[in-house]
Amino acid sequence: MQRELFNDWLRQRAFNNLRVISDNKSRCARVERDLNVDLDAEYTRDRLAHVLELLTYSKEDERNHRALPGNIQMARPCSGLRSLKTAVNNYLAFRQGQGLTLPKNADTTSFDALKAAFSVWLEDDLARNTIASYRSNLTTLRDIIDSEKGEGWFDSIAEAFRNHNGTQVQNLCLECQNFIFTKKREDFEHRNAWSDKASAYNQFIDFLSEHYGFEDLPAEAQQPTAVPAATHNGEPFELNHAQLRNKFFNSLKSQSRYYPNNDIRLLFPARLINKIFGYCHDNRFKEWVMADVNNMVFLGENQQNRFSEIQSLNFDGHGEIRAHIHNGNFILYTRALDHQRNEYFRPANAVLPKELSVDHVTPLENIMRQNCNNLQALRTITNHFNEWNAGMGNIFRHRDEHDWYLAFFAQHIDEYTSQNFRDLIMRDLQLLDMEYELMETRENSRMGNR
Repeated sequence: MQRELFNDWLRQRAFNNLRVISDNKSRCARVERDLNVDLDAEYTRDRLAHVLELLTYSKEDERNHRALPGNIQMARPCSGLRSLKTAVNNYLAFRQGQGLTLPKNADTTSFDALKAAFSVWLEDDLARNTIASYRSNLTTLRDIIDSEKGEGWFDSIAEAFRNHNGTQVQNLCLECQNFIFTKKREDFEHRNAWSDKASAYNQFIDFLSEHYGFEDLPAEAQQPTAVPAATHNGEPFELNHAQLRNKFFNSLKSQSRYYPNNDIRLLFPARLINKIFGYCHDNRFKEWVMADVNNMVFLGENQQNRFSEIQSLNFDGHGEIRAHIHNGNFILYTRALDHQRNEYFRPANAVLPKELSVDHVTPLENIMRQNCNNLQALRTITNHFNEWNAGMGNIFRHRDEHDWYLAFFAQHIDEYTSQNFRDLIMRDLQLLDMEYELMETRENSRMGNR
């Protein structure tokens, strides 16, 4: 690829929009790497026709879990490959001396356009009615905020993301988060409705972070397909290794804990930690989570296997689950409790993926108790949160991290994103030698309520 000349061509035609320039160059480089091609050689051969054909991938292909070309891995293959294809088309235009093609939403900045892109972003993981609820709550929230703070206030959040104005992003996000939870506290009769608006807002902020250039998953953690949202009783189906990895990775990177016992009183704020490292394009936390995923225990009647050995899970539609490995398969077991609350093992019984969950083999509470005097970063975060929450009238519960982590992160962004503090977090994580296993969700809950 003629990087320097392509860069100059992009600068002239993208009006020095650094994001557009960077995206096109990095995506073309990724195509060369993951497809093991040279774009100039391919241009000479067939004007990039073969490469563009490889990058053609429809929503139907995504639903059918069609394999991705070469070594490409990504969470949303339809939209992701479309972005790569746009970049290659721009390289073709550069070689042919033509104009620049921008992504569909690159110069479409209206709220309606962003809301449409937000809906597409949600499609991999959520049911249609949930997406509609997020869209409705987001629109209502925008109208309420604009009516009090002035027309266009809410849209200024997206504008700050678009301009990569980090200071403005953190200030606006903090102000919006405080607005929502002040309303939630004052309007107690409609508290649940405000919780729904808060959930929609949090999803929208994560979407803006990704849409305008925050770091995606590392290559190893990117997933080619999403876990099916639902199936019907009696209808067998299979989750392959990549789909399972996506489910478990997303679960662990948001699996927060708080232990209020007198000898611990520590937060384990997984969402906050993920946000800190993602904001800094530092992949160490995600790599740490992926290592835990790969080491997860799958129980059989007389065997244990790690997730790295699991090729797929087959649900028969009536409760039985079989785990497939390279040399056979076995019925998945779960830890369980009898009526006297004694622990034993039995075959797992689940029809849907949501009926399975990930739990610690050794309770995290015990691990944190053993190391609580050495967990400096987690202690600092816990103390900061207690002070911050007290200053706001203690409107947040420690365990409800999804409600507060964005606003809290914005308040401490300079300290928490420093190299020294991130190193301190990683030091704490290394002390937490966590091992996970797959369980029935209902048994997991019963274990936790003992």
